[in-house]
Amino acid sequence: MGDTTESRLLDTAVVPPSADEQIEFLVNIQRLLKEGAFVATYKYALLTALADLCVEKGDDTGNPLKLDISEIAEKFVFYYWRQTIPYVPPAAGTETKNGKILQQNTGSQAEIVQLIARIREDHRDLQSLARGASREWRQLVNKVSATVIKQPLWKLQRVGNEYLEFLYSDAGKTNVIVLKNGVAFCFRKFYQLVTDVVRESWARYIRRFNHSILGTTTDLHEFLFGTDRVSLSDYIPILWDLQKGSCFYCGQVLRQSSTDVDHFIPWAIYPFDLGHNFVLAHERPCNSKKADMLAASDHLNKWTERNVVLRDELSLRFDSAHVVHNLHVSTRIAQWAYQQTFATKGLTWKAGNELVHLPVDWRVSLNKLLKVAY
Repeated sequence: MGDTTESRLLDTAVVPPSADEQIEFLVNIQRLLKEGAFVATYKYALLTALADLCVEKGDDTGNPLKLDISEIAEKFVFYYWRQTIPYVPPAAGTETKNGKILQQNTGSQAEIVQLIARIREDHRDLQSLARGASREWRQLVNKVSATVIKQPLWKLQRVGNEYLEFLYSDAGKTNVIVLKNGVAFCFRKFYQLVTDVVRESWARYIRRFNHSILGTTTDLHEFLFGTDRVSLSDYIPILWDLQKGSCFYCGQVLRQSSTDVDHFIPWAIYPFDLGHNFVLAHERPCNSKKADMLAASDHLNKWTERNVVLRDELSLRFDSAHVVHNLHVSTRIAQWAYQQTFATKGLTWKAGNELVHLPVDWRVSLNKLLKVAY
């Protein structure tokens, strides 16, 4: 895409897509998954990456969104990192030597999977590898970027002998793409719907080429897209004294044996493990009652105030503990999640079984946090 076209897209004043245009977006996503040619799983990863980046970087104006291919490549690494764990059939025991990395394409193993599997031999911890932006991390991202440009980027929108080109114009060999008017809006509005459908399609594709390994009873979706939560206990000593040993939600005294590390923005709404998103809470009743719901505006105000006042202290503690954090991304995700709930008049969790709507001024504290989150 030339500079003139890109500038025209970014400078054009637009409005959010109409209801018919939103339906057309979903129909086109369905066509890509149903009618597109898939020789590897890269297209699924690309669609997921676009959805994630629209949440983290986009807005609800309907404006186009410029994305660097390196940003997409980083998402690919995070997705495929888990999938390069050798799958061990339940009957074979738990030793990795009995496992095999699942096939991700129709020929030899996918190039990106091979790249990540090799680097994984020396770096079992993805967060540590990515956090310091080491030379190895940059080299890996550059190699994945080259593959993304070469394969799924320009093939994604091909359906039969035609190109839908509803997401972005022909990418060519450029290092950036610009999502068209309304695309970021739709990905943000239908995020959970789109990512659920894409991941189900991804899992079905992998099952087709790995049937002899998987059998018929494997929870493949959990293996491919689940998360390892074993490291969350590291956040208890980081946050304990900052919360004065009390529950973030009810304010009552915590006991470490029954303390949960809670995703303030629930994992079910947006799956991310960044330091500023965590709070300590009672396992019961607070965290179990909150479950997969957003917390009410009073809790949101408290969360944003904590991250404003303790921004530097939290960053130092996260760095010392070698855990990944990004206050700007965490804030953008929170802004998106609450905006979607407010727009649909959804309910939030306040305490116990009490659910409430968001007030009209729910944005005030988040706007304050956004100003200091860069």
